[in-house]
Amino acid sequence: MKSTILVLILLLGALFVVSNNSVSADQDGDYTYTVSDGKATITGYVFNTPSGVITIPSTLGGHPTVAIGVNVFKNCAPLISVTIPDSVTSIGNYAFEACSSLTSVIIGHSVTSIGNWAFHNCSSLINVSIPNRVTSIGNSAFAFCTSLSAVTIGSNVSTIGVYAFWDCSSLTSILFSGQVKPTVGTDWIQDTPAEIRGHALAASDFPSPGGLFNGLMMGAVLGIPGAPRGLFASVGNMQVALNWTAPSFNGGSVISEYKVYRSINETGNYSLVASPVGLIYTDTSLIGNHTYWYKVSAVNIIGEGVNCSAVPALVPEVPSSAGNYLIPMLVGLVVVLGAIVIALLMTRRNRKARP
Repeated sequence: MKSTILVLILLLGALFVVSNNSVSADQDGDYTYTVSDGKATITGYVFNTPSGVITIPSTLGGHPTVAIGVNVFKNCAPLISVTIPDSVTSIGNYAFEACSSLTSVIIGHSVTSIGNWAFHNCSSLINVSIPNRVTSIGNSAFAFCTSLSAVTIGSNVSTIGVYAFWDCSSLTSILFSGQVKPTVGTDWIQDTPAEIRGHALAASDFPSPGGLFNGLMMGAVLGIPGAPRGLFASVGNMQVALNWTAPSFNGGSVISEYKVYRSINETGNYSLVASPVGLIYTDTSLIGNHTYWYKVSAVNIIGEGVNCSAVPALVPEVPSSAGNYLIPMLVGLVVVLGAIVIALLMTRRNRKARP
């Protein structure tokens, strides 16, 4: 009897352990996810964003989002831009493979690994900055990213997989900010332009810290970007359109985004209103007959640079609908009154003319 009770207790304990460590599946908005140890891993996504621009939530169902699973965004053709939050630590295999319209990806600073084929065949991707906490880049992670022109690799990357940047035919510069040569896989930049193809065969091709070899710089002294140039504001119907030029100095790494700030006076407190990837932004739903002041800064792998000089934009007051009809009404009233006066004068004249 005692042995039977003991067995039952052990079975109940095992069931408790299994249930306590089980992985649950759930959905939050367009995302499906699993939860393990109180942390969420994205397992699926239903694209429902006409703009093509998404920011992955840092929490799902109240749980921190720590991983992007296998195949989550694979073949998501409408996806144009994605921001990965700092809560995420890993990007799974094939996570963004063949997202053919993806031009921009901002990788959160907590990511430590990029899986095999993660961005394979993202043919519109222009540049990428791999954060300092990343230690490994998987096999063919960025292979066939044929529009990719510049890559910044964080200082802690120790391994780069085989064919990692294979056939990135537009790639002209790689900035590796670490001080220790990473272990690279076979043909990791095979079929890239000749300026950097020399790195494809052996880790010994990497220069000494601070050196430059065929377009690849290692151990460079990085800094924040300079101020954006030529900020210009044009006003429209309750909105201000801004455009600017990239800084003359990017701090030694690719600029990942810009910060747009706004204030109601030149020297007052400026609030962040947007973080666009490109060189334009339109601020909408403003108040008429008000002057707004704008500043813009650039962000790279090190951090945010200095703001450019502030520029003003006076948003005109839009006439009310009543005001639009007031002048025509007054003109019409004058015409009517004038006709009445003329008619009275003519009547009076006719009466005097009678015998």
